[in-house]
Order: sequence, then C-alpha cells, then structure tokens
Amino acid sequence: MKRRLPAEWEPQESLLLCWPGPEGTWGADLEAARQAWLCLAREAAEVQRLQVACAPRELHTAKQALRSVGEAAELYACPVDDCWIRDFGPITVLQDDAPLLLDFYFDGWGGQHPAAQSNAATARLHAGGAFGDTPLERVPLTLEGGAIESNGLDTLLCTPSSMQGGCRNPGLERNTLEQILKTRLGCQRVIWLEHGALSGDSTHRHVDMLARFAAPGTILYAGAEDSEHPDYAELAALGEELRSLRKSDGAPYELRLLPIPNLREQAASLPASYLNFLVLEKKVLVPAYGVARTDTTALGILRESFPNHFCSAIDCRPLIRQGGALHCLAMQLARGTSA
Repeated sequence: MKRRLPAEWEPQESLLLCWPGPEGTWGADLEAARQAWLCLAREAAEVQRLQVACAPRELHTAKQALRSVGEAAELYACPVDDCWIRDFGPITVLQDDAPLLLDFYFDGWGGQHPAAQSNAATARLHAGGAFGDTPLERVPLTLEGGAIESNGLDTLLCTPSSMQGGCRNPGLERNTLEQILKTRLGCQRVIWLEHGALSGDSTHRHVDMLARFAAPGTILYAGAEDSEHPDYAELAALGEELRSLRKSDGAPYELRLLPIPNLREQAASLPASYLNFLVLEKKVLVPAYGVARTDTTALGILRESFPNHFCSAIDCRPLIRQGGALHCLAMQLARGTSA
C-alpha cells in the first residue's frame, strides 16, 4: 500500500479548529484571542466546511459565538487542554489515494504544558463520529503537526529539536525517527533543518515558523533584514542552509524570504513569523502583527506565491503573545475524509 502526505494546497474536505477556552494559557488575553480566532473561522467558512472541537463546559459560549460564522461550522464536545489543534489533531495521509487519519502522541511540547486531554482528543472526535468511517491509526511517536511540512510529493521538512526537544521520543536516534516518518507519512526524503530559531518560541523550533513549501520546488523562509534583530544570525544561517539544499532531481529550490518583524512586549521578544500562514481552499490567511512594512511585504510575497488563492491578513497580535498564529490554530483534513 502506498502512502503520501498531501501538501496543504491540495484539495481539503474540511478545516478542524478548537474553541479557545479558559482551560488554556490565555489569561487576560482570552477575549482578544477569541476575536482573532473568530476572524479566522469566518474567513475559512467562506470557502469550506469547519469542524470545531470544544470543551463541554464551553459549548454554549462557542455556539453563540459561532453564529457569526453560519452553518458551515459543526461543533463537537471534546475535552482539551488548549486550542492549538495543529499540534494534537489528526494528520491526514492518503493511502492508495484514500484518506487515513494518523493520531500521534502529544506531550504538551516536550512536557511544558498539560496534555492528557488534548492527546486523547483525536481518538474522542473519531469515536464521536466527527470523521465518519475514515480509518484512524494510532502512531507510537511524539509528533506535532507544526513540526512537519510536506511538498506533497516526496519531501518532508522538519527540525531535529522539535522531535527530540524536551522529553519527546527519548532514546530514539535520528535515523530511527526518519525511518518512522518515511513509513508512516510515505515520504522518500526527510530534510532536517539544523539552523533557524525565533526568540520567544517554546516549540523547540517548529518548522511552520521557519520554512514552508509554496510549491513542490519553492520554499518560503523566515529572515531578518535588520542585523540588530536578535535572531538575525540564526535566520541568516537558515537561509544559507536552504541555499545548499537540492530537490530530488538535483536542482536547487526557489527560495523566497519573508522578513520577520522585531516584535517585543514588556522587553521580551515574541516569535512573530509570517510563515505561520494557513492555506485553505482558494484562500491563504496571512498573519499580521501591526508592523506596516513587514505586514505589507509578507502579504505581497504570499500573493505572488499562491496566485490562484485570495490572500487575506488577520491581526495575530493577541495570538502570538502565547507563541502561535493562524497555522497553529487549525488542521486541514484532506478531500475524501468522511463526516
């Protein structure tokens, strides 16, 4: 049986979200985060169906808020520890062209946060009928969805620290991890990015903040234009590393730099990255951080990179205070996943 991890720009059946509740780490930012989340949901609902997981005690609140989204949103009661469903939701592979949901182990980003409820969420949603008769396969490996990026053909981008940082996958060597990824996800090549880091990032360098495919042979990546930026050296090293890579046919990748803003709050750097964009059916949602120059530049580059999609910016300042943005909040389900 042949497996393949589809690229994010391939046809999607639905978008899986998780309602931000008080069980997370939002604190005083909860209401602002909910408004940003609702902006994402409304934009997405214009082009595809939404499935929303929600802690049972928050069902009434979420239902009221989702009235502005319309009938495109389906609500499912499911206990969770937080709303960053990219990292604990199902990863859809195509096995002989039919969707198969993979349920990896989630440990709260290397043991940093409570994770027992979120770790069980995919299985609970599946048992509750959210994914119909689409088969579910439990994988005995710690892996977050934001830690991998597929070109839809043969190649996976990831970082070693996001799979071995904290208490993730103790005792597993990199070559063993790589073989598991190839077997479960169906890729032929795993590219481990050794460079690139963002101050304030608690994910141990998730690749969806650093480098993303815009086409099988095109990589968008984070870079700092100002040499005074605290992450300038690390991101410059990432650029050099990417320039040395070759596609499976031996040709270099086309690279496009997305400049990152120097966003700080109370003297602390925030991991604001435009790489955390979200690709939907016919639409790309782009993080904005209130920095006019880089916000405008990033939006323009993404419009050029996805010419068949409408690109729309969403203010992610309430989200990035907790370390994430649009891509972190959502998980796409491949076309053909039943409900």
